[in-house]
Amino acid sequence: VSLEPELLLELTELLHAEGKPLISVLGAASGERCQLIVRLGKGALDTGLEALKLIREIAPCIEGGGGGRADRAQAGGKKPEGL
Repeated sequence: VSLEPELLLELTELLHAEGKPLISVLGAASGERCQLIVRLGKGALDTGLEALKLIREIAPCIEGGGGGRADRAQAGGKKPEGL
């Protein structure tokens, strides 16, 4: 699926709108750049998982860095083939 990176956040919000215990990890490439978004539903948060910790673990795969909070984090990078 071809998806503009700026639409990733909107897609994660749609996926989590029903409040189900989901973990979403979405990525998109646009030219030489790419983006990752990790979103955790309440059920996942209740287990102690944190989106910020997860994004910091996977962001090096795209030669990027990220930030965010416990339920949602994102990273940008310059290695789309790392997706």
